[in-house]
Amino acid sequence: MKKTFILIFALTLLLCGCGEENYNKVNFDNAETLPMEEVSHFPEFELTFGQKGKYTDNGLFFTVSDKDSSVDTLYFADSTTDEIYPLCAKSNCDHNTDDCPARLDVSDIYYDGAYLYFIEGSASKGKCIMRQRPDGSDRESLFQQEAEKYGAASIRSTLYHGDIVYFATFGSVFNPETGEIISGEHICIGDLKSGETKVVPIDFGQGNGSTIGILGVCGNELIVQRQYGGGGLSGKENYQEHFFLLNLDTYEITLIAEFTLQDRRSFALIGEDLLYFRLNWTDTELLMEHETEGKLYRQTHDVMIVDVKNRTKYLKKNVVQTTESLSDELYIYFEWNSDYTEFTKKVKDLRTGEILPYPHNMPHLISQVRAGKYLYAQIFDENGMLVHVRILEEDFWAGNPNFFVYPEWTYHGITY
Repeated sequence: MKKTFILIFALTLLLCGCGEENYNKVNFDNAETLPMEEVSHFPEFELTFGQKGKYTDNGLFFTVSDKDSSVDTLYFADSTTDEIYPLCAKSNCDHNTDDCPARLDVSDIYYDGAYLYFIEGSASKGKCIMRQRPDGSDRESLFQQEAEKYGAASIRSTLYHGDIVYFATFGSVFNPETGEIISGEHICIGDLKSGETKVVPIDFGQGNGSTIGILGVCGNELIVQRQYGGGGLSGKENYQEHFFLLNLDTYEITLIAEFTLQDRRSFALIGEDLLYFRLNWTDTELLMEHETEGKLYRQTHDVMIVDVKNRTKYLKKNVVQTTESLSDELYIYFEWNSDYTEFTKKVKDLRTGEILPYPHNMPHLISQVRAGKYLYAQIFDENGMLVHVRILEEDFWAGNPNFFVYPEWTYHGITY
């Protein structure tokens, strides 16, 4: 039986500022900034890894878009049986009409071991956070933003942490009791057990789109990215990007880093609370075209690692790195001799810190995710095309390239 937690009314009251609630406007110019230490060697970091979202011990969840509409179909790819099937518990269903329970407008999929969570809907028709059992049963709406009644606020950038979901809203919300509408971006906190929702009482301003990304949570602080500006004739001059911590007790902002459109930067969240930045990189230099590894490049850049748990930034300048892959729990890299004519390929297990030679006869894994006894990744096939694959971790370390290759029709739906 379907049920709905009535969260929209509490959320609307908070967003509209009724009663005692006040919203402090964020001012990054006056925010405290995390201290930074310039180092020649990075310290050892204690990493924490959590749930893998769409990836489970037994398979992965993904969606495939309908070419003729905005509808997606929810699928599960079973890693034990190699079956791929829609998440539909309806008998005698062909899964090709809108009354199929697996056909939805879906984004931000997350699985916690018991329920599958996702955002459903569109900004024009209304969005909600829903959950269901993996087989498609027990579907319920946890938070609903009805556009026609309450304005056109979208929901995005969900982060699940235990029994709490953090998410961002953008747009206008209408309070039918007061007739007031409040616009802009807000961060919300939803309790998945009680159905209660709270809006963090800070104002990010109007913005120009959905610009807030909730990256992680560490203790009582959210790790947040916000991008602003970048549109119109003066977009490059107006674009700003801030990485910051948001204290959920005091609502204070602590700035991690800020960038403009001219800054060269890339970043990754390693585990739950370590931010890795590559900054100010030079143009790449081709070292060699290897028979099995392809083109190998060298590049110089600065590396900044932010230890959120200990509230410290470390900067190492002029780091020379070659082709590498850093994602999830494994770091794959090349160790070269002094004149860059020979290399040894290595793998560092980020959970244990152990470094091992990259297995022989194994193609290079890209965007790898480890879940259960499997590694999920992309590799280049014999035609030079990227394909999605799965391999038993024991086969990977043994150098046995026994890959399951996912069919081409799944490629746009599988993300890392």
